[in-house]
Amino acid sequence: MTDLWPLVPLEKLGKWIGGGTPSKRKPEYWTNGTVPWLSPKDMGADVLVDVRDRITELAVEESSTCIVPAGSVAIVIRSGILERTAPVAVVPFATAVNQDIKALVPAEDVSPRWVAWMLRALEQEILSAARKAGTTVASLEFSRLKAIEIPIPPLQEQLLTLEILEDQVSRVEAAARYVTTATRRARALRRSLSNELYQRAIGASGNRLRRLPEVAAIRGGIQKQAKRRPIANKYPFLRVANVTAEGLALDEIHEVELFDGELERYELQPGDLLVVEGNGSASQIGRAAVWDGSIAPAVHQNHLIRVRPGELLDPAFLGAVWNSPVLRTALSNVASSTSGLHTLSVRKLEQLEIPVPTLAVQKRLVEEFTTRVCELRRTERATEIASKRASSLRRALLAAAYSGRLTGSNA
Repeated sequence: MTDLWPLVPLEKLGKWIGGGTPSKRKPEYWTNGTVPWLSPKDMGADVLVDVRDRITELAVEESSTCIVPAGSVAIVIRSGILERTAPVAVVPFATAVNQDIKALVPAEDVSPRWVAWMLRALEQEILSAARKAGTTVASLEFSRLKAIEIPIPPLQEQLLTLEILEDQVSRVEAAARYVTTATRRARALRRSLSNELYQRAIGASGNRLRRLPEVAAIRGGIQKQAKRRPIANKYPFLRVANVTAEGLALDEIHEVELFDGELERYELQPGDLLVVEGNGSASQIGRAAVWDGSIAPAVHQNHLIRVRPGELLDPAFLGAVWNSPVLRTALSNVASSTSGLHTLSVRKLEQLEIPVPTLAVQKRLVEEFTTRVCELRRTERATEIASKRASSLRRALLAAAYSGRLTGSNA
């Protein structure tokens, strides 16, 4: 790792402080509070600006929470977010902390910014080496966290490295924000194109809508049960996981046992629209993809509804119109919600109305729509690559700072 800078355990870098949560049953601890109270939901920025909650002085006096001084470094030690990342932030103001946060008050010769950046550089090691096993909520073992070592150069060397690092990281993050904006605009434009397709289809249909059962056959799927364990008469079985907002995902296909006559009833045909029956999010209800016939024969589970276009309906047109904002709103409106799960059914889809211009018009609209969407997807792929490069560059900068290569100290 580093040849010239000593590696020092986090435990030796200053004073560590934990905290707690004042009782929510005591309004005198929370009402008109003036003391900042830091919890994992506040962690996000490299340097905190504020926190969401305030507690009273009485809460500080009578509860297990503690005040950490300005210039501390906070790290989350218990939260679901630790499944993916270990949030670290410099805290430039005095604040109380809850029990899911640990804060380091660095010694005088250690910059809090240096500690924070080194913890970010070691994020994956922290998540691997300090992660508690067998906990319901992802957590870090504090003793193992404190044993992790980071390089500690002289204070002036820390500050020089930080000046270079933070300047370069700010440039990378500015580029990343630009990429994020470009991605959002491309997705918004794709939604706009879907809406334009729908409106043009309405106009070409003389502003007339037709009920879905008039132009398509709608059928539910097969419920997976113990008796359907694939043994002698097994067939590929498409599930909700195989139908994404971006199309089909066929990298993992399950199998199911079929009985007499079921293959004829449930076999998928190219052009069938597979519609997701339920979702916890109203905005995702009814997401769908057109079956491409790449696996044959294949059937589908009961949580997917099959919409098979008739002779008046082009499958590609149905798939494109289905994802338009107007139809997405209609799907959300017919879906019911039970305990937060929005659901569709064959009966509910039978209530849906769609524009059905002539087949020639459908094909022309889809061809124009597909050409423009392909262009947007190329843009989205380019922004995705740029985003990954920005993340890689940030990691490279952190690694260079950790090893001393940014200033040439350990060259």
